[in-house]
Amino acid sequence: MSPPLGSPHLLIGQKGSGKSALLNFTLKVNEKLGIPTVKIKPSDITVDLNKIDSALGNITHVYKRIVLLAIATQILEKKSGLLLGADAELYEECVREGTKRADLITKVARSFSGIARVGDKIDLSAAFPALPSMTAARLSSAISMSLNEKKFVLLFDDTDQVANLTQVDHLNRIWAIILAVRAITEENPSVTAIVTLRTEVWNRLKRDEFGQRDQIDHFGNLCTMMNPTRELVTEILERRLDLAKRSSGCEEGKYACFFEGNGARAPHSTAFSNWRDLIVIRSRERPRDAIQLLNNLAKQAIDSEKEKIDEADFRAVMPTFSKGRAELIAQELQGECGQVLEILNSFAKLNFDENGFKAGAEQVLTHLSNLPGAFGIQIHGRTLTQGRRDHAFILWDFLFANGILNARVADNEKKDGYRHLVPSAEARLVSEKNWNEMQRVIWEIHPAYRDHLMEEHAKRQRQVGLPPVKPKRRKKRR
Repeated sequence: MSPPLGSPHLLIGQKGSGKSALLNFTLKVNEKLGIPTVKIKPSDITVDLNKIDSALGNITHVYKRIVLLAIATQILEKKSGLLLGADAELYEECVREGTKRADLITKVARSFSGIARVGDKIDLSAAFPALPSMTAARLSSAISMSLNEKKFVLLFDDTDQVANLTQVDHLNRIWAIILAVRAITEENPSVTAIVTLRTEVWNRLKRDEFGQRDQIDHFGNLCTMMNPTRELVTEILERRLDLAKRSSGCEEGKYACFFEGNGARAPHSTAFSNWRDLIVIRSRERPRDAIQLLNNLAKQAIDSEKEKIDEADFRAVMPTFSKGRAELIAQELQGECGQVLEILNSFAKLNFDENGFKAGAEQVLTHLSNLPGAFGIQIHGRTLTQGRRDHAFILWDFLFANGILNARVADNEKKDGYRHLVPSAEARLVSEKNWNEMQRVIWEIHPAYRDHLMEEHAKRQRQVGLPPVKPKRRKKRR
């Protein structure tokens, strides 16, 4: 990524896609190259916005200064010796604002007439209120001078955590961070900035009817979408296996070193798949999930005192792992919809009209239309009503955009005769006006959640099923 001069770059991807890993890697490389780099999270900035006008301009102004203070604090952490000039100014401001403890007074080359002695201790807090607060412009200039006008990299991670996404007006807080970082890069051309956002949050910003949709056009060309493909996840998985193979000294193939046979059957399935596809497909196309699944399989085999991972290990691990993915997606989307797990679990009792968790559009529409009557559903603060067709499409679009429901169409050019439609490329697929097109699509539950749903289905059967009738014994003839 190479952000253009005067603008931040937005790195957008789902949880587990590698956004934070990429920033951490960038931070380590830049430190070795001597490029000043600061990584900031919402936990590094504190501000009470309840006392501030909620207008975007006001919030942006506040965040700009807070972000600059966070940058200054981290820069000072790496300084040693006597602080002079711009460094001393930054130090005073950080202590006054409480982002840095006043315990390094000997490093600052200036006197404070306002210092008061309390017993044998020095009360430094008395010195700073007497000095005027630095403006954002002065802070930016002091930071630049502190770094000797060098190129400076700002990494802002987990941006969406500045807001409570259950509240619609909090979306402006995310925009305020983005705009504040842009203002910093505009005023200081030596600053390069990268801001990360979750895909679902970015999509919500784009669709927010009452927010700053006009800003989307300004940032459209500044986005890098981090959507790992199955091919990329496969590369990451096999790279890990290659490294492990080298460490172990194994001379077999990378899968043969650690897996028994060519593949296995998933729980409740008779279909045989190779190990690569089993791991990658059930990882939600997320590198972190793939590595975690590999780790769980290895632990299961070790606990079972086996030399290699086999089908029994895979079948033992998958129900719990799949349940974990269901709980994770519910947690990730909590701010958008608090009933995700209940919605997902509802598919356990659906009699799919296609083989293996696949259904036609009519069946999906009927199921989603009835769900709000079973339990209350709110999406982005909007309460859905049972039987309303337009509300069913809102829910459908939400499930498709977040990878819970996959869309599959026929394609004779593909090896398996079909291909999946990617939500990022088909953002407007699910809508009433596209109903005819939607009916040509097969809708399926993502494979990562299927083992969990099979367990849910079995649990429901046990709960509602009648106890088995014992056969009557025949009386023995005398």
